[in-house]
Amino acid sequence: MRPQFVPTQQSKAQAQFGNSAIVAPLPDTQLPKLEFPSDNVDPNQYLTPGAGFYAMLGWGALAIAVIVTAVTTMGLGLLGLAAGAIGAYFAAKKARAYIRGSAIHVTQEQMPEIHAVVQDFAQRLGMQEAPELYLAEDSVANGIAVKLGKKNIVILTDDAVWGALASPNPKALGFIIGHEMAHIALGHTGAVRSMMRAVMRPLARLDEMSADNVAKALVGDSKAAVQGLALLTVGPQLLRHLNINALAEQAREVAGSKLSKKAERNLTHPLLLRRIDNVMRD
Repeated sequence: MRPQFVPTQQSKAQAQFGNSAIVAPLPDTQLPKLEFPSDNVDPNQYLTPGAGFYAMLGWGALAIAVIVTAVTTMGLGLLGLAAGAIGAYFAAKKARAYIRGSAIHVTQEQMPEIHAVVQDFAQRLGMQEAPELYLAEDSVANGIAVKLGKKNIVILTDDAVWGALASPNPKALGFIIGHEMAHIALGHTGAVRSMMRAVMRPLARLDEMSADNVAKALVGDSKAAVQGLALLTVGPQLLRHLNINALAEQAREVAGSKLSKKAERNLTHPLLLRRIDNVMRD
């Protein structure tokens, strides 16, 4: 059974519309208000060593590929790229419509406590516009940041949200949101940059570490960062039963193991215990 954050009651206030009734939410059904530091965070100051190098390498390879394509195809290849961009534009509009029709859009009226976190983080990260946040039902605690057209979107599963809020440190939800927003602030969600991450696995893993670093700075709490990542290891049901000291020891062993680094070579994300060790460091 999913944990209940606060007790609920049957509301007596109902607005009648034909044969249906809309029940007004009571104050005691609201999500907890999460408070974080107010200082601004420059995401570029939290890049993992090596991330900048691999990004430059990727952009250089892309520039060479475009030049070679233009020369060898007498410009026809560039027309193909332009056609692909147009197709991607319409595909993005369709994808956004699908998300809006399948997930809950978090706004000032819909789960305003979570909306306030997004707005606060966007301001502190210096973002010109806060991303749209959607909640989708899934039995896996996860989140994703994507750019559809000119709009950045963050999607969180319901298990990620209620699991984080039910953890020993509810600020873990801020870490999860901050991680996805860090990808946006660092420019990881652009079409070309996303393609580079898919092709260059080392870059993808370093980007994940960088996003963790930014999220940790946003919440200003290493314990919340650990809880947010630990949620991905055991899920929300067992999270409260974790021995954090034992977890920290295991994370240190994994981070210092050469075999662990070899095990993640073909992965787009670092091993979770390596990420936990990373956020535990001051």
